[in-house]
Amino acid sequence: MNYLAHAYLSFGDPDILIGNMIADMLRGKQMDNFPYAIRKGVVIHRKIDRFTDEHPIVRHTKKIFNYSARRYDGIFLDIAYDYFLANDTSRTPENGWMNFSQWCYSEVDKRISLLPERFIKMFEVMKQDNWLYNYKNEWMIKRSFSWISKRAIYLPNNANIFADFTNGLQNIQNSYNEFFPELEEFVKEELRIISEVENDHRYY
Repeated sequence: MNYLAHAYLSFGDPDILIGNMIADMLRGKQMDNFPYAIRKGVVIHRKIDRFTDEHPIVRHTKKIFNYSARRYDGIFLDIAYDYFLANDTSRTPENGWMNFSQWCYSEVDKRISLLPERFIKMFEVMKQDNWLYNYKNEWMIKRSFSWISKRAIYLPNNANIFADFTNGLQNIQNSYNEFFPELEEFVKEELRIISEVENDHRYY
């Protein structure tokens, strides 16, 4: 999943949020350099990605991007799902997506000195352009696709991935409607299990 989904699936826990946001920037045992509470967020991020990658609905929906995006089809679908989450009125945070986005940036800023340099550089652009809020706009999805395309070394120069997004809009919407509730319940259950094991003093 992409940044907005990972932020949303942190369910208001600042430490889970931080781990969720930085996980893709960590390699090997770098996770061990962070406080335990943030490491939980990294673990949740990786569980989210594994659940997503292995889900049959996601595997089927990726085919929308397969011709143009090839091996990067899952990355572009993740971004597309953020568009539908940002426009999902049933999941709009209590104070709205703008306040939610600002809360996320504020929590990250509180711990910025702990975070990987690669993430910090990306985060400054994210905050400046308010990615989390603007994923609700098609222009932001197009810009995100373009940003990824410029960095994807195996992607054809003429790949028109945004056209696949607009042409497949309804199919992706249907996929999101089926898949995201399952993902949300999965994450809640994983967090519940972690909490139970913590209470037994046996987690990690």
